[in-house]
Amino acid sequence: MIINHLGMIIFIGDAMEICRNGSIRYRGSQREKSQAAIGSVDYHYPRVYIFSMRIGILTDTHLPGAIRELDELGPEPASFFSNVDLILHGGDLTSPMVLDWLEQFAPVICATGNNDPIPDPRTKDVQTLDVHGWSIGMVHSLDRQFRPMSELQEHFPAPVDIMVAGHTHLEVLEYRDGVVLLNTGSITFPHHKELRLGAVGLLELAPGKLHAEIIVLGHTPGRPNPCQAMTLDIQDGRVVSSNGVNGV
Repeated sequence: MIINHLGMIIFIGDAMEICRNGSIRYRGSQREKSQAAIGSVDYHYPRVYIFSMRIGILTDTHLPGAIRELDELGPEPASFFSNVDLILHGGDLTSPMVLDWLEQFAPVICATGNNDPIPDPRTKDVQTLDVHGWSIGMVHSLDRQFRPMSELQEHFPAPVDIMVAGHTHLEVLEYRDGVVLLNTGSITFPHHKELRLGAVGLLELAPGKLHAEIIVLGHTPGRPNPCQAMTLDIQDGRVVSSNGVNGV
């Protein structure tokens, strides 16, 4: 369960049901995992049973162009997003049709990019949400992201544990001053190269436990993927493993 910036409960995972005592129980099959029921309901319940959540992240799709949909790059994007519960898009869609394509897999929340002139209810300049006690803030651009973390936090209405951004087309996974900073670069134009497969991000969140990953999707024939895989695992406020992560 997450509560987004609109104060709406979003039930993610296997189909869930609110019981009279305020708890949440599973009702449904694994097939329903990527289907979400979103409702503006009272979320002040006395007791909630919570489960880990898989969040897929991408940014800077810049479609349509030479292609219209991500699966024209190969099966890798659909294979990845079919196994997540929620999708965060860091902006620069160019067209909301990208969000329509993603929604066949899971609910989508998007930050508005500097190349997103068409209003869409799924997008907002600043997105904030809470997942199992982890606060996430997402904007398209964390301008000069090397700045002190206290300055980067000014992008959000309240301090966050995880910052998600895009714009640079360069993948970053950083842990600094107790904050995870994740930028997946561009899934379609990594490192500002011509159209090809790039990278996506994965967040797996549970109470007190975080797994973050930059995933290199593969190689487009004749156009190598320049992205670098990275991983970070945090448990109870302590880094337990990392690979390629800045600041660790």
